[in-house]
Amino acid sequence: MYVLHIILEFSQHLPANPVFQVYWFRSKALLDQWEEEVDLLQCEADWTQKYFQHRVNFWKY
Repeated sequence: MYVLHIILEFSQHLPANPVFQVYWFRSKALLDQWEEEVDLLQCEADWTQKYFQHRVNFWKY
């Protein structure tokens, strides 16, 4: 992922320039948000599958 590459690259130069600090923290926050979104979507997909399987079993018997 491009953002991860930028974060790793600028994290080595973090104390050198405040502009890099702002960019690094913003990029890190965006990466964290996307990782959280992926986790939530995976959980929602799992919940949906389990719900429909429950409904199949409910109406089957």
